[in-house]
Amino acid sequence: MNRPIKNFLLILAAALFSAVLGGLFAAAISALSPEFVSGVFSPRGGNLVRYAASVGAVWGLFIGAAAMAFAIYAAVLINRPQSQQKLNDR
Repeated sequence: MNRPIKNFLLILAAALFSAVLGGLFAAAISALSPEFVSGVFSPRGGNLVRYAASVGAVWGLFIGAAAMAFAIYAAVLINRPQSQQKLNDR
């Protein structure tokens, strides 16, 4: 598989996993402490647990994608000198 496609799929997988994790965490917090969630998110009616789960999923998506993109960027920077050295040795 192409390296850019593999990196994209890794970022996508990390973002989706973090979205699920963030949604579950926010739903658990809203079930345990609805006062905290209503103070932080200020929802307008409806089911507070579902609202918190959706907001947590969105934040988890952003955080997961950013974290995985940073990890791949760091890996590229670390491996770049080694790749250039191999090219120079040829």
